[in-house]
Amino acid sequence: MATKKIGIIGAENSHADMFASFFNATKKDPSFSDCRITAVSGSGAQEKVFFEKYDLEVMTDQPIDLLGKVDAVMITARDGKCHAALAEPFVQAGIPLFIDKPITTDFVSAQKLCETAKKHKIPLCGGSALKYDDNVVKLRNFVQESGDKLRGGHVVAPLVIESQYSGFWFYASHLTEIMLGVFGHAVKSVQAIRLRDDVMTVFDYGTFSVCGQYTGNTMCYQASVFAEQGLMNGTVDYQMCSFRECKAFAHMLKTGEMPERYEELMYPVMVMEAVVTAYQENRKVCF
Repeated sequence: MATKKIGIIGAENSHADMFASFFNATKKDPSFSDCRITAVSGSGAQEKVFFEKYDLEVMTDQPIDLLGKVDAVMITARDGKCHAALAEPFVQAGIPLFIDKPITTDFVSAQKLCETAKKHKIPLCGGSALKYDDNVVKLRNFVQESGDKLRGGHVVAPLVIESQYSGFWFYASHLTEIMLGVFGHAVKSVQAIRLRDDVMTVFDYGTFSVCGQYTGNTMCYQASVFAEQGLMNGTVDYQMCSFRECKAFAHMLKTGEMPERYEELMYPVMVMEAVVTAYQENRKVCF
C-alpha cells in the first residue's frame, strides 16, 4: 500500500508536534506504517520550525494549496471558530480529515460540515482525545452495567474561559467528550452558571444527572459514576490519549471506517453551545 501523505494545517500548538512525532518517528508504531505527515500550511515561524524539524516536503501559506499534494489533512489550528471554513474545501474535494478540538464553535457549522461529509462519503474524525482513555471506557462499562440503578456522576476538566481562542470553547471539549464518552449522547437539558473562572453545569439525562465542573487554573481530568451498587472514579491520562487518537485516524485512512458516526462527532458542539447559552442567559436549555 502506498504511503498516505498527510498535511497539517496550523502548527502553532503542541498537538501538531505530538502528532508528527507519532507519524514520522524513525521507528514508529506499526499503526502508522502507511502514513506520514509530509506537508504543513501556515505563515508563522512555528510552521517553518515544524517543516524543518520533520523534514517535510511541502510548506504553503494558504491551506487550499495542499490540494493535490496530500491524501489527508489534520486541522490543528488553535481556534475552533476557524475549523469549519478550513475543512470545507477538503471535504468538497473528497479528502479525509482529522479536526482537532473543538470541531467547530457553533452547532450549525458543525452540522453543515458533517452533513456535507456524509453526503459525499468523506470520513471525518477528531474532537477531544480524552474519549479514548482507558478509564473513560471502564466508567462507560460501569454505567452500562448499572442500568436503572445508575444515579449520576461528576466530571472535572480544565477551562480557560478568557482564552483568546474563542474563550470557553478552547478547552471545553475535554470535559464534554469525557462526559459523553462515559454517560452517552442523550442529554435532555443543561443548566449552567459561571463562577469566576469556572463554569458549573448540570446535565440532565432524564433518569439521572451529571455535574460538570469546567475549572480554571487546573489541569485535573477526573470522572466519577454513582450507582446503587457503589462508586467508581477514574483519572484521565491525556498523554496516552493522543497516541490512540492518531491510531484511530490512521485506521480510518486505511479502512474508511470512522471511529464515531457523524452525529456523534457533532453532538459535543451542540452540548457546548447549550452550556454557553445556559450560563450567559441564566436559563435551562432543553434539547
